[in-house]
Amino acid sequence: MLKSKFKFRALLIPVLIIAITSISAYIITENWPIKIEGLRWIEIYMTVLFLFTWVWLVFGELRTKVIEVTIENNTIEKRNYLGLNQKYN
Repeated sequence: MLKSKFKFRALLIPVLIIAITSISAYIITENWPIKIEGLRWIEIYMTVLFLFTWVWLVFGELRTKVIEVTIENNTIEKRNYLGLNQKYN
């Protein structure tokens, strides 16, 4: 039985997701409660940019990078990060 191994590049993406999430949570807790009238355009822009980057990393990059392949006798099994399996004969 052959089983694939993750490369460093595939493991870097979850680290980036955790880093972006923790930095965003820290910024929000330091500035809580948020005063709507005090928001500047750069804060809104950075919030949208962080949110877009987080969604792109989770649903775009992880979907294509974190795939486990197992080759057994007559079958090949492909499993992605959500746990969805596909078997091929």
